[in-house]
Amino acid sequence: GRDIAYDMLLGDFQQDSAAEFRNIGRAMGICDAATDHPGLLKLLARMSQELTKHPTQDAGITRMHDVHTDAMREAKHCDVLAGWMRSDPACAAWLESGASPESNALL
Repeated sequence: GRDIAYDMLLGDFQQDSAAEFRNIGRAMGICDAATDHPGLLKLLARMSQELTKHPTQDAGITRMHDVHTDAMREAKHCDVLAGWMRSDPACAAWLESGASPESNALL
């Protein structure tokens, strides 16, 4: 496998998508002229909006799913996954940090 070049939190993307597009591009080795280009950033923003309108419909592309309500989590037994993650110290630290890249043991 390869190293993870950049780990983005959804909350960071929601706060400033243009900054996250720049960070992703730079992690991929794309030049500053492209990652700072307003037209390209606008195109990427519109593309991401289209892809996220129906996350379950486009799951093959986005690998996203709807945000689960508490009732959905209970019905799908998502608490089992959290329990497994808490049993591993590295996973538990990442989980409890809110998925912070700084707490990701693989980075």
